[in-house]
Parts: sequence; C-alpha cells; structure tokens
Amino acid sequence: MKTLFTIIFSAFMLLAQAGDFKVKFQIETVDHSAIEVTSLVIREQGEEIIRQKAPANGDVKLKLEEGELYEVWIMKEGYVAHVIHNIHSEGDGKFKVTLYKTSESLPAITSSYLGVNREFDNVKEMTIPAELLGDSIHVVKEDAMSKDEQKSLSKIQSIAKSQTKAQKKIDKLLKKRAKLDEEISELTTDLANDETERSSGEEEKLKLQEKIAKIQGKLDKLAY
Repeated sequence: MKTLFTIIFSAFMLLAQAGDFKVKFQIETVDHSAIEVTSLVIREQGEEIIRQKAPANGDVKLKLEEGELYEVWIMKEGYVAHVIHNIHSEGDGKFKVTLYKTSESLPAITSSYLGVNREFDNVKEMTIPAELLGDSIHVVKEDAMSKDEQKSLSKIQSIAKSQTKAQKKIDKLLKKRAKLDEEISELTTDLANDETERSSGEEEKLKLQEKIAKIQGKLDKLAY
C-alpha cells in the first residue's frame, strides 16, 4: 500500500510540475550591425530542437519544456558564436548576449566549444526532482573545461573587452562627426542663400572639414 501511494504521489508531482517555462534572449552586436541574420539554435541532449532567425530588435522569446536542460547557440557570420549552457525552468530565464567580431588571434576551432564565447546558467540551487529530469540529463560545468577551452574562452573575453572599449570611443566620435556634418550642411545652405559672408563662411567650413578629417583618422585607428 505504501509503495502504491509513493507511485501515485510521484506521478502527481510529475504532472503538477510538468509544463513549459519562458526564456528571453536580448541579442546585440558589439558594433551595432544588423541582427536579422543571426541564428538561434536550441539543443536538448545534444540534439537540435529549435532553429530560428532573430528579429530586427534582437529580442527572442521562447517556451521550453520543464524538466530538461537546454543549450543555446547564437551565431552570426563574422562574429564569435555564443553558447549558453544548462538553461532550465528554475533559472532566471533572461539572457543578454553581445556578439563580438571574430579575430585572427582567436584559436582555430578544433572541437565544438573551442573558439566560442560561453556562459553557464546556475544549476547549483536547482531542485527539479530526478524523476522529472530523467536519467540522461548532463550538466555542463564550467570547472570541467579543458585547458584548451579555458585558454580559448580567456582569449575571447580579452577580445570582447577590447572591442567594447573601442566601440564606446567610436560611438562618441561618430556623434561628434554627425554634429559637424550638420554644421557644414547648415553653413552650406546659408552660403547658398547669401545669409553668411562668403569668405568667413568658407573659412569656417574648411575648419569644420579639418575637424572631421581628424575624427576620421581616430576612427581608422580604432577600427577592429
């Protein structure tokens, strides 16, 4: 009788906890390039179950089955692939992902996790019962990475930091250049309408163009 009660109770718990959970991905590129060509692939136990393109705003919302651990790959040509391990129903379910541009200094991809950026969803506090998880669930642990994987990830993180820093400077310079372009456009219009004295106007225009040339020089040095 006790055994029967245990079986019934376990079945009830499975039914009560089974269902879907929501996950959200906010995807962007370090240099603000288009997101539409970015692929998002979800794998369960190594098998691909979902593949789709990200929308223009980079926001992807999905429902996944509870009681499983998922691995998500986010990929765009010319950028370092990003993988998130161990996504599960008890996690936060919100992931902000920045894709970084590939670099010649990155190691060659010789296995599935070399040459990719990686993050690990926390499973330490996970309380999903073993009956719901099943026997084939495999947790990918950060401390189990091989030395080659650790070196690869460290290199990617260094490149990511460098690109992020450079892009912040680039964004500021682009704003300055845009403002100077507006000033030149307004000045050109004033000159065409004889609203500005020609010699002084042309001199001011030349100074603005020289400032733009200096900004472009800085942008060329920051390019990555």
